[in-house]
Amino acid sequence: MDWFDDYLNALTDPGRNVVYPPDTNTWRPALPNQQQKRMINDSMAFDQQQQMRIIQEARKQLEHHGASRDAAMGIGADPGSAGSNPLVPPAANPGIWLDSSRRVSVLDASGNPCALNTPVATWLDLSTNNRHFEQSNSLIRPALSSYQGMNYLKFDSNSGNHLNGNANSLTFANNVAGITLVCVAQFGNPNTGIVLPEAIFTTTRPSPGGGNGSRIKFMSNPSVIPGAPADDEGWYFAAGGRRLDSDLNDKGAPADISTATFKNNTAPGIITAKINYAAGEVDILFNGAAAGSDPDFQTKGNSSTTNAAKVAIGRRFVSEIAYFNGVIGEFFAYERILTDAELIAVNSYLTEKWSL
Repeated sequence: MDWFDDYLNALTDPGRNVVYPPDTNTWRPALPNQQQKRMINDSMAFDQQQQMRIIQEARKQLEHHGASRDAAMGIGADPGSAGSNPLVPPAANPGIWLDSSRRVSVLDASGNPCALNTPVATWLDLSTNNRHFEQSNSLIRPALSSYQGMNYLKFDSNSGNHLNGNANSLTFANNVAGITLVCVAQFGNPNTGIVLPEAIFTTTRPSPGGGNGSRIKFMSNPSVIPGAPADDEGWYFAAGGRRLDSDLNDKGAPADISTATFKNNTAPGIITAKINYAAGEVDILFNGAAAGSDPDFQTKGNSSTTNAAKVAIGRRFVSEIAYFNGVIGEFFAYERILTDAELIAVNSYLTEKWSL
């Protein structure tokens, strides 16, 4: 990798001309392509001094804000990345932003950035809303794992792995006209066993109605879809919930088998749900393509003004419990419907970043 050594030398001597990768036989200043940039970033991930600098910066933030850790995400850079790049989401103002590739936001039980194959006790929200997710029970924590060089949170439904949202997370989607949920995730292979409903992100209704239905469900279908075989439960991805605390059913997309899509993605993909309360519509997309819809989602209007009873990543808090089995890389939750241009920007960002 002579070109790589030349590139690093050029960083300290900008006027020095070096050979741009040898196969080009062209003499000019070194300007790495996307693949080479990733190689450079990967190599920098092993720069322990850089890691310690960022971790110490994160620790100061956490100590400054005390045990609550609220507003602790002003740190602005990944371990191993060059410089202190600001945290800028691809579409402005997410209500929740979880990113397992930023290890300073994935903490172990001691509050330190997780090492690989270590149980995750806290997943810090990178938005400004401090909607962090935690698990106090050491037996049911997901683990930080690696796939194709990227860090994911791995959930095992047999162990009941999940993370619970803090008090701030309970206010997500109060009195809003719509929400957009976007997640990089891969389900476990259902062909290895019985297919069951699996939840990525859910919220429940508050008392007295809590426990009987989801205010928001973002998961494989928890019941049989009209027109589908009787044993289709869990095979398709679904989104919806109860717009108001008094709604009778957890309605949502897909409305019937004609708009359903299989959930058995064998590699990580981008799952998107647009739950439009004002228009009474729900749309699901997979890697940017339509994957389910319901044009008549309950009564039109804003969502409930009451806080949710519970919020979770990796499980559903209702009579039919559903744990997630697979990996989650990044999750965006917006308290509005993203525009087409914003969705394209989000998909481009996630596709490039996660090599999808």
